Amino acid sequence: MPRYRILINGRNFLLEVEGSASKHGFYQTHWVEAKDSEAAQAAAIMRVRKSEDLKAATQNESTDAPMIFIEECEQILNFDSASANPTGLALYLEEAEA
Repeated sequence: MPRYRILINGRNFLLEVEGSASKHGFYQTHWVEAKDSEAAQAAAIMRVRKSEDLKAATQNESTDAPMIFIEECEQILNFDSASANPTGLALYLEEAEA
């Protein structure tokens, strides 16, 4: 079955950092084995949505939901199943809207 590297960009996540709640985004790489790129992208997004740590940390109201986007999807030749877990979580502070 084909393997994919999926780069996720999460946006509009209201998170408390250093005692203050503010909007953040993040990048995270997911390694997925799926029948095609569409299935791989859907699987990566589902992993993010089901992340208990992320759900617990997110403080958004239902009227201001966070968003998840696919930045990159690349079929790769191989990956070690031991390293198939998501890698990195690079948070960034989103600028306030003017």
